[in-house]
Amino acid sequence: MPKPTFYEFFAGGGMARDGRNLDALGKDGWRTCVVWECDLKDEDALRERLRDFISAN
Repeated sequence: MPKPTFYEFFAGGGMARDGRNLDALGKDGWRTCVVWECDLKDEDALRERLRDFISAN
């Protein structure tokens, strides 16, 4: 199955669904960090972001 384009994801309700799921996880006490495919292009920035996320309270 081909990966949907950003527009297809957005128009198909994917972002709204993700938002609801992130809210539900937060209400259950989970911390979340969303990593988009474009974030993978700058490994150093992503590494720092994940390090900050993991070390945060």
